[in-house]
Amino acid sequence: MLLLRTARGVGASICATIALTYAVSPLLFGADPDALLRAGDVTVSVICFGAIACAMMGGVMGYRSSLLLQQVTLARAELWRMSRTDQLTGLLNRRGFDEAAISALEKAHGENLPAVALMCDIDCFKTINDQFGHEFGDAVLVQIGEVLNSFATSWWAGMAARNS
Repeated sequence: MLLLRTARGVGASICATIALTYAVSPLLFGADPDALLRAGDVTVSVICFGAIACAMMGGVMGYRSSLLLQQVTLARAELWRMSRTDQLTGLLNRRGFDEAAISALEKAHGENLPAVALMCDIDCFKTINDQFGHEFGDAVLVQIGEVLNSFATSWWAGMAARNS
């Protein structure tokens, strides 16, 4: 794929050079195709046309590369987020929780503050899935996730208000 893009860029650069040469040559050398030209004039014009075409294509290719890099950066950030959250509830998964917990515990320890952790277990959840189906079980998990998220959000808001 990269080789194909590079080949397209080189081809476009060659085409741009040829088109520029055909467009500007009659202005510089006249319209008579049989006229004698000095080799120096031809050499200088070819160098100028080539430089202009290369600069134009280089700018376009640089812009395209920056767009691709931006897309890669956004995709990487999305993959990072997806690898740390549960797709159903939006809550942190084990990897995300471990990272957040380590960070919070280090901060609490550094500031000599107490730390609190909450762990939840839904008793007999398999029975809910077996009796009502997995769609219903997923809805239960989403609702529980929303309750936990709402609790955490309001708790943090209360802490921020208390500390300000």
